[in-house]
Amino acid sequence: MFEWGPLFSWSAEGTVYRLRGTEIARLTQKGDGSGGWTAIVNQHLPGGDPRRKQRPCRSFETGKAGVEEWARRHAERLEREVDEIARNQHRLGPLPEDPPGLSA
Repeated sequence: MFEWGPLFSWSAEGTVYRLRGTEIARLTQKGDGSGGWTAIVNQHLPGGDPRRKQRPCRSFETGKAGVEEWARRHAERLEREVDEIARNQHRLGPLPEDPPGLSA
């Protein structure tokens, strides 16, 4: 199931698009003061993967609509890739705890 949510728990606006909890796309506001937005798709893929793309958006609303349309077109592939990510995380198991006496 695709859903919008905040990047951080304290964020007010849903700028991250997730599939079953895995981030697949994100909207970011440009830092140049223009108020423009950029969509980044294939966020679930490793950094450096050429399929991770940035696209300029005319507004936040058009960015959301564009991301949703992209996800619909690629839903089958996204489902497979997110399933693979979940399988790999399950195989790894929980992270080990710090050895006794080690403090942060």
